[in-house]
Amino acid sequence: MESPGQFGFRQGKCTTDAMAELVSCLRRGTRARNNRGFGILMTLDVRNAFNSACWDNIIEAMSSKNISPYLIKVIRTIL
Repeated sequence: MESPGQFGFRQGKCTTDAMAELVSCLRRGTRARNNRGFGILMTLDVRNAFNSACWDNIIEAMSSKNISPYLIKVIRTIL
C-alpha cells in the first residue's frame, strides 16, 4: 500500500513534487509560528552508496560516536 506522502517510485510523482510539498509545509509553518522562517533539510541519496562498504564498520563507527541506539537500529535495517 502506498502512502500519500510517498514521492519515490510512484507514477506522476517526482523529486520536484517532493520539494514543492516541502516548501509549502515550511511556508505554512512559518506563518503559523511567526518565526524567522528557518528550516533544515537533510537528504540521503543511497543509490549504490553502500554496495562496497563494510556495513559492520559503519555500525561500529556510529557506535563509537555515541549515535543513539535507535538511529543505529534504523541504519542497520537499511543496510
